Amino acid sequence: MIIFYQYLKICLATYAPKLKKEESLINWQLDADDIFNRIRGLTPWPGTHTFYNGKRLGILKGKSFLESPIARAMSSGSPILA
Repeated sequence: MIIFYQYLKICLATYAPKLKKEESLINWQLDADDIFNRIRGLTPWPGTHTFYNGKRLGILKGKSFLESPIARAMSSGSPILA
């Protein structure tokens, strides 16, 4: 039974390409969900960063708007006032 379990664990493994530090730069042209998922997926290594006024800023954490209390209280298509 132990051998079968170890074989099953190997069969369920997936392969992905090795992460590179170059992938940690945030592309602000992506939609918000993609940026949020990139921050989640690349934390803690290689992390994510952006440049602002020529300085490198590390991004440690993100939050999706859909998780906010305002988004949960609103129905789809509701106007947002700023």
